[in-house]
Amino acid sequence: MTRRPRDLTIDLRCRPARGAPTELLPLLLASALGVGGCGEPCPSTDAPADTALTPGSAFSPASLPATLPFDLDALAPDVYPVTRGHVGFACAPEDDPSTRRCALDIRALRWDPASQHYTRSRSAPHVTSPALDDDVMWGMPIASPIDGEVIACWRRMPDDDLDGDDSNCPGGAETCTAAGNHLVILDRTTKLVAIIAHLQAESIPAELCPIDDIYLYTSDPKVCDLGPGWSGWRDLARLDRRGIAPIPVRRGERIGRVGSSGSGVGVHLHIHASAYAVDSEGNPCEGDFTTFSFSDSSFQWRSPGVEPRSDGWAPLVDQALPINGDDLLLLPDADIDRGCSP
Repeated sequence: MTRRPRDLTIDLRCRPARGAPTELLPLLLASALGVGGCGEPCPSTDAPADTALTPGSAFSPASLPATLPFDLDALAPDVYPVTRGHVGFACAPEDDPSTRRCALDIRALRWDPASQHYTRSRSAPHVTSPALDDDVMWGMPIASPIDGEVIACWRRMPDDDLDGDDSNCPGGAETCTAAGNHLVILDRTTKLVAIIAHLQAESIPAELCPIDDIYLYTSDPKVCDLGPGWSGWRDLARLDRRGIAPIPVRRGERIGRVGSSGSGVGVHLHIHASAYAVDSEGNPCEGDFTTFSFSDSSFQWRSPGVEPRSDGWAPLVDQALPINGDDLLLLPDADIDRGCSP
């Protein structure tokens, strides 16, 4: 199916009112979105009933205000960021969706209209583990999700084409730190930090991360004496250890590209938000996960073999993603519809 040209024309009938209460969203989605003029007709295949949107039913309490770290203009028309939380779920508590706090591993999928399937490959359908440069997310530009200050980082670790192994280290007894090329951004207003990891080698601007070393090993110490549940960052990645003041960064500012550095499996972006504190020796420490409270973005459940619907996007209005272990398609800007229309 040929998608309509992407431009800046916005059909206001294709979005619910910003700031509407979440309990009204199903009604708004039906009345304000379910009209003509939003994309092209959907195939006749119906989405399974368990993919119905239930905005607000599983949202965690707002915590760190943020926007998705993607620019809609940088995404190809049929490419969608997607997450189900962290690999292995890694949420706490698992049994309480109303207070669930998760790290997020975000990959990207391309809807292939010819095969009517999602794929991670730029060139072929039905591909789940493409080569680095064939992955639709490889090199995708990433923006800062928050206003804050970079307090720790790494930027020159080689990317790894062999998922999860240590080939991006020089070998021997030393292994590279799991985060690979990463940024730790402190929001001084909320006293929370955002961690963005597995970025492409050399893609983080040197002015945001003025560290020229290549390898950051797991043997490099972490220092924090706040007790169980708290940890520090690698000494060599801390700017204060190098006599460098925190570096301001603005929400939406380009901070790098998606890569495959560190011990992550496959090309993806890892982000999480955590509590922040300083110990008695002045060491910065990271504590429990908290949630990102996203704005100016939308989601819909992904159903295998079913194209995203232009009227299926539920807006996030300063809310956390409803993580439940199923795939969520993400849209950085709810003002522009993408997908087929019913």
